[in-house]
Amino acid sequence: GEAGVSARLVDGTGSVLAEGGPSIRAVPAPSAEELAAAARGGRGRDRGRSYLAESRRGNRPVLVVLVPLGPEGGTFLQLATPWRQAQELRGELTRLLLLLGVASIPLGVLASFLLARILTRPLERVATTARQVEAGDLGARTGLRAGRNEILAVGAAFDAMVARLEENFAAQRRFVADASHELRTPLTSIGGMAEMLEDASPEEKERALSAMQREVDRMSRLVDALLLLSRAEGTEPSRAWEPVDARDLLREAVELARLGWPERTVELSAPVPLPVRGDRDDLLRAVRNLVENALKYSVETVQ
Repeated sequence: GEAGVSARLVDGTGSVLAEGGPSIRAVPAPSAEELAAAARGGRGRDRGRSYLAESRRGNRPVLVVLVPLGPEGGTFLQLATPWRQAQELRGELTRLLLLLGVASIPLGVLASFLLARILTRPLERVATTARQVEAGDLGARTGLRAGRNEILAVGAAFDAMVARLEENFAAQRRFVADASHELRTPLTSIGGMAEMLEDASPEEKERALSAMQREVDRMSRLVDALLLLSRAEGTEPSRAWEPVDARDLLREAVELARLGWPERTVELSAPVPLPVRGDRDDLLRAVRNLVENALKYSVETVQ
């Protein structure tokens, strides 16, 4: 009674042997067909049958469970409960689901907002760093490390790209500085020898023109080397070294210095060959830089 369940005992013909419960009068007695179906029901959980029956009071149906008692099914136990309870439970579940659905909408919006913030924060860092790079700050980095997240991988790739750009710009600045430095020396020599040609003797003119021609050839090779260096993306290409007599380099450097600085005294003492290995033009540039620095910043005589 406390569970709202009514019980009735009937025999094989459907006669009521005993009954009780809060709403047993509203539960119709089982028919012969229902008893026969319950008797055919097997054992264990499959024993008997369950069905909905119309209430005698004409209201909501009742849930009936009819179970045969005994091996031959001569007696049956009929249990019944109003179907109203199941409907009320379904209604409560429906209201609960609706309430949870309505409550989950703001929670879902909040969770989506937080998730979007977490996902877009790396993209905001990439955008900020891109604006800094656009403004000229090539040292700006996102600081994102590559991982399984595609956005982090984009940030790491962006940092690598900016680092490569910074290296290329640095190589370009070095190239311009090296080119201006390396070209200044032969241009100065050519200018000095061109001024000397006005009052030079035929022999001196011939020597000066020969030296100027060598300077022009050397400048052409220097430009080719600088262009090759720029194509190597900031890395100096490997060169084949060859045997060189440093005494010849010293003589040529001294001759160019005497032509370019006629008012100064330059002396050379190289009685024996000086074999070395290296790039001839590079070695000559190094020797000439040393001699010209000595002419600029030392006393009258350079040895």
